[in-house]
Amino acid sequence: ASRGQADVLGHALKAAEQQAGGGGGAASQTPDLIEWAGEPRAITLPELLQITVRQAPNLLAARFAIAAAEARIEQTWARSDWQLGAQIKGVRTGEVPQGTTTVNSDTQVSGSVDLSRALPTGGTIGLHAQTAYDRLDYTVALTVDGTPISQSGTQTTWTNDISGSITQPLLRNRGRQLYDANERRATLARDVTVLARRLAAIQTVQTVISAYWDLVLAE
Repeated sequence: ASRGQADVLGHALKAAEQQAGGGGGAASQTPDLIEWAGEPRAITLPELLQITVRQAPNLLAARFAIAAAEARIEQTWARSDWQLGAQIKGVRTGEVPQGTTTVNSDTQVSGSVDLSRALPTGGTIGLHAQTAYDRLDYTVALTVDGTPISQSGTQTTWTNDISGSITQPLLRNRGRQLYDANERRATLARDVTVLARRLAAIQTVQTVISAYWDLVLAE
């Protein structure tokens, strides 16, 4: 690397003095500029390039854009996740007369679980399980030979159900090309962002090197 040195701030101060035409105006501006930017010092080209790479706003913005593009790629991986759904329901009723029968209480509890996942072929596979519980307490009022008779009873019912399903498009919207389309699109967008960052880095480095040697040759 070149060992040439350039006093960048010193040249900036000299240019400001020349534009102001010398005199009191430049003298009043110089301390403020030094106080804001610090004392001028010599710097080598490698040091200047390192500072530029770390602090250039366009390069920092490009770095964040690449990180966002990587996150969008990871977001597409959710298509391979299993989807879980669950539901539970409970109902209780009581003292419902139905002719000669009175429902003292009717307790119904049901629950279901659904598990599904998209297939690379464009289809969907699913599993459904359901269970239901029903407890019925009742009283029957009868009349036998003119004598009223009541009889109580309990009826309990369990119902279980399990089923599976596969849905597969045969023509349109089938195949792995469509399944991976969003990830490929996000990958291409990431590659474009990386190339844009490289271009910004090259242009920034060229500008710094050109300005540096202009200052060195001007000394």
